[in-house]
Amino acid sequence: MYLYVETWNPKPAWLALSSDDRGTFIERVQGLLGSLISDDLQLLGCVISDDDTHQHGGYQYVAIWRASDRDQVCRIEDGTKKIGWHDYFEQVNHGSVETGPEAVLGHMLNL
Repeated sequence: MYLYVETWNPKPAWLALSSDDRGTFIERVQGLLGSLISDDLQLLGCVISDDDTHQHGGYQYVAIWRASDRDQVCRIEDGTKKIGWHDYFEQVNHGSVETGPEAVLGHMLNL
């Protein structure tokens, strides 16, 4: 399995859109989500980040995905690019094969 974490903030271009234009774009996002979610790609959860979270990373929104493989994550990336997501949102992603704490700590130890 593969885990993929998206974090994002609105850009000024998003804030400048009218409510109607935002609604039209959100409909496109909902259509994209409907086309992505499957047995091979699950949206595990979304977060509106608390500003007072310890060591807050500076991103307001978070989505966590579980995918059968990297190809499924490419579907997310291709879809968001296709609908113009990055015109409106600054985004940072993290992803890799799901592993346990022992593997992560071992990797850190052997840097």
